[in-house]
Amino acid sequence: MISNNGDYLNMDACRRHLAYHEAGHWIVAKAAGFKVGEIVLTVHGYLVNQKKNTYCFRGVGSSHINPEPSLISIKDVDDYLLKRMAVLTAGVSAQKVVDERDIEEIWTEYAADDRGKLNELSFILRGIRFSDDISSDSESLHRAELLNEAGELAKALLEDNLQALNEVSEYLIQGVGMSNKAYKFVAEKLEDIFKRHHG
Repeated sequence: MISNNGDYLNMDACRRHLAYHEAGHWIVAKAAGFKVGEIVLTVHGYLVNQKKNTYCFRGVGSSHINPEPSLISIKDVDDYLLKRMAVLTAGVSAQKVVDERDIEEIWTEYAADDRGKLNELSFILRGIRFSDDISSDSESLHRAELLNEAGELAKALLEDNLQALNEVSEYLIQGVGMSNKAYKFVAEKLEDIFKRHHG
């Protein structure tokens, strides 16, 4: 259940959505060939009504990803930007697996930073893909096309790695025991889970 300000009234739901969101970023980054590191999750809980002993929860997480691109050609830059955009999109796409809310609500409440970076990269990729037509009239159409392509790539990589996504997410969920504490999940363990599904 979600409160009017977007906070969760249930820690379990907050933890689950947070875990799937960050696992989505991590899984797609790994599947795209990027170097991946640890995941850090924190569920912040705070008292909103002392008489009723009511708490709200808000999740904060990060997936450490180091693309380390070797960008020799424009094609390499194009490929890198599209994959990076897919990684940014993947958090919301993965969260949607367990979150019944409208996709736009998830973006607004959970992924404003991801959206900001995604929009910035879409401008750069547009300049590469559509260098012969960078008029303001075509900007929205071009960027929508690129955002859709990145979303489809994220979706395909998540579908190809659905078992790994579920297992990594459940591992994260089980590892977050208390609110107001940062939990770090090392890359080696996450990679072991991923490899089990890519023998």
